[in-house]
Amino acid sequence: MRVRHDTLGKRVLRLRTKAGLSVSELARIAGLKSPSHIGLIEREERTGIAVQTALALSRALGATVEWLVDGDGVEPTEDDVKRAIERASKVAA
Repeated sequence: MRVRHDTLGKRVLRLRTKAGLSVSELARIAGLKSPSHIGLIEREERTGIAVQTALALSRALGATVEWLVDGDGVEPTEDDVKRAIERASKVAA
């Protein structure tokens, strides 16, 4: 379900917060080179993201790409996010 006025940046921030991760930790786990890129997304200074970035963030945060990018579908639960972070952390190690 789409939340009115919800944005990509707000969704990324919400899931990162659920996971208890810093921007740097999420960037590392997602395999992204620059934590500042995530900061730009969360602050809505960057509203569109590359497909590779969307895939990396969605895998790391346990969300579908559709939900993360467009808000379509169901928001992952805190448990979903934590399981995804655990899996992604093992791959990133």
